[in-house]
Amino acid sequence: MGTSNQYGRHLREVMERQLGQLVHLVNELLDIARVNSGQMTLQKERVALQEILQLAVEASEPLRTTTQNSLTLDLPAAPLYLEADTTRLTQVFTNILNNAAQYSAAGGPISVRVEIAESQVRIDIADAGVGIAREALNRIFDMFTQVGRDARNAHAGLGIGLNLARRVVEMHDGQLVAKSEGLGRGSHFLITLPLSDLEDEESMAAESERSEQKIRGSVRALIVDDNIDAAATLSLLLQLAGHTTCLAHDGPEALKAATEFKPDIVLLDLGLPGMDGYEVAGAIRRMPELGRPVLVAVTGWGDPEDRARTKQAGFDEHLTKPVDISMIELLLTALPERRAAGDDGSPPVENGHTLDTPH
Repeated sequence: MGTSNQYGRHLREVMERQLGQLVHLVNELLDIARVNSGQMTLQKERVALQEILQLAVEASEPLRTTTQNSLTLDLPAAPLYLEADTTRLTQVFTNILNNAAQYSAAGGPISVRVEIAESQVRIDIADAGVGIAREALNRIFDMFTQVGRDARNAHAGLGIGLNLARRVVEMHDGQLVAKSEGLGRGSHFLITLPLSDLEDEESMAAESERSEQKIRGSVRALIVDDNIDAAATLSLLLQLAGHTTCLAHDGPEALKAATEFKPDIVLLDLGLPGMDGYEVAGAIRRMPELGRPVLVAVTGWGDPEDRARTKQAGFDEHLTKPVDISMIELLLTALPERRAAGDDGSPPVENGHTLDTPH
């Protein structure tokens, strides 16, 4: 029986990983199509480069944990401001950091170094991995091109990410190039971007107002999911919206995180290994020191009996996978008012339909 359960878990992990890779591939192909058709627009704002790099470091952490690669950051202490689309540039740096881990030996070093040159900033992301043949340095940015493929990176992407990354950097009036001394001698990816020259009082006031709005609406969200990639992606999206997140991947880890993190909301996958989401929800509800955070069940099951069961288990909301991020944003937007009212408040409404909130 134990062997059967272990096989079932392994099969589910394989299927979830393959589904995640397929979704990632489709998203990249859609982005390439938008760029080619001129339909990709950037949502630029004045943002510190250090903030974007930190988001990318966090988003790439799951893969680096798997590959056991070390990461060294050499960043200036003073903020370096760009006029940039935070989401798109985070995507660029995340892609390059993931490539560095994917094409390096287990435990190999990865470094991120930032240098200022007049009105530009240069970010050097280096690894000691498989390297790139000199004749392939420009070709690796072509669609569907890969180098150094071996057993370690056999499940790497299809050579779309770097093409998209270069295009996004160019849309920011920047440049992305690769350098390597050859196969087996590591790689450097150099991104050059213009620094923001908006230092007038109006732009500074607008930046201050955006920061204050983020702080006022900030929510502490605990994300519990044994799918590491899905949890990391959701965490990144919430962080980009100005929220603070914490990740856990099983029941005991979730309870420990809840005690230390004191979340306002818990996005809780039900199909956790060992201690399932229902048990975790019950344990959280028996912890009065947490102040009754909003519990959101995240599951692939959405029939009325499934919703009744989560309600009975103490959940406030029931969201079905794949979760619509706009529904989560709606919940988070309503949380500050709920906290100010001292209770759960009234059910949030979207397009005339209330979310499932028990009162």
